[in-house]
Amino acid sequence: MRRSSFLVRLIVIGILLHIYVGFRLIPDMPVSVTVRWLSGLWLVLSVFLIPLGMLARTIKRQPLGDRLAWIGLLAMGFFSSLLVLTFVRDLALASLMTLDAISPGMIALTHWRTGTAAALPLLAILSTLIGLFNARRRARVVTIEVPIDDLPAALDGFTIVQISDIHVGPTIKRRYVDAISSTLQAEGVVKSVDRAKHSVTVSFKRRGKPCGERPEWSGGDERARNNA
Repeated sequence: MRRSSFLVRLIVIGILLHIYVGFRLIPDMPVSVTVRWLSGLWLVLSVFLIPLGMLARTIKRQPLGDRLAWIGLLAMGFFSSLLVLTFVRDLALASLMTLDAISPGMIALTHWRTGTAAALPLLAILSTLIGLFNARRRARVVTIEVPIDDLPAALDGFTIVQISDIHVGPTIKRRYVDAISSTLQAEGVVKSVDRAKHSVTVSFKRRGKPCGERPEWSGGDERARNNA
């Protein structure tokens, strides 16, 4: 009951934020009436897509669940960027209006209103694409040497790598994690996957080649294990 109440409040807040963005941007856009209606329609659609993407993990039918998650998460990324940019725009316009009140006619407010209203959706799309690229590219690996006193000579140079917080789920799969571990020259690789509720897979290597793998599960459902 508490979870459903939280979800309802979250959806209501999302609706109010979409209304705010729509009223602040659409009337000032230098576009045709048709484009304004389409923009409003997209905001209405976004209200439904974002919660759908958040709930997609409960859909066991694949690949439907993952595709819905992709759509919802992209909609969430675009709208979050648009929302932040709208806040910044309003603060900038408020500052310009203050300056205009002090020195009337010094600033072309109409030009600023229409120009920023047209630029914000484009900037939000660009921000979403950059975020998508950063999320999908292979994570950078940094090697750090940790000195250990009284380390046995047999263990000198022995390396164990832990890979954690990769956010495995509908958009990031096992191949992404394997692509990271394949670049590591380590005798042991520990993959602790946050999405799978503390699931852990330990991979063993000998001279850089895999020689075994042992999954150790401390929690998580079957769907999470398949995504690991």
